[in-house]
Amino acid sequence: MTATDHAPDLRTLNFQYAALKRVADVVKDGMAHIKEQHLQALLEEKSRTNSNRWVVDVDGKDVAVLSLAGGKSKPVIVSESALIEWATEQHPEMVETRPRLTEQARGILDALVADYVDGTPVTKDGEVIPGVEEGHGSVYQSLRFKADKHVDGKREMDQFLQELGVAGLIEDVVNGGEE
Repeated sequence: MTATDHAPDLRTLNFQYAALKRVADVVKDGMAHIKEQHLQALLEEKSRTNSNRWVVDVDGKDVAVLSLAGGKSKPVIVSESALIEWATEQHPEMVETRPRLTEQARGILDALVADYVDGTPVTKDGEVIPGVEEGHGSVYQSLRFKADKHVDGKREMDQFLQELGVAGLIEDVVNGGEE
């Protein structure tokens, strides 16, 4: 007996692939639809309560923690020529022989910025860095399922989804609709 004797036939594999691809697309579209709404709701709740962590519960059991991540200040170069002029004098390791910023310049710039005054980056010595302004990274959701001695969040969520029939539907697709 060979390994291919137990492998599903191409027709079954085609069905499984098409069905799972469709399920994945529906889930992806659903996530695209809910993600922005969800992020806005989290941001509104944060501004209202100043909370940055929310518990996800299934049947009264905490299975995951949601938090807002990112959104930290970082320098954004708005005038490379102004930055080059300054860096040539103050931090020549940031500038190539011909007036261009080095690959390391952004990392060095991150380390140099001690604060922002009205959106303008300032070094620890109070020196304004020309050609750069304060930028902000995107805020995004971070989800981690709990996994401790009291609860296995993924398992709890899986059980809940199975009770809804979602896991069974996907299992049916994987098994080619056979019982």
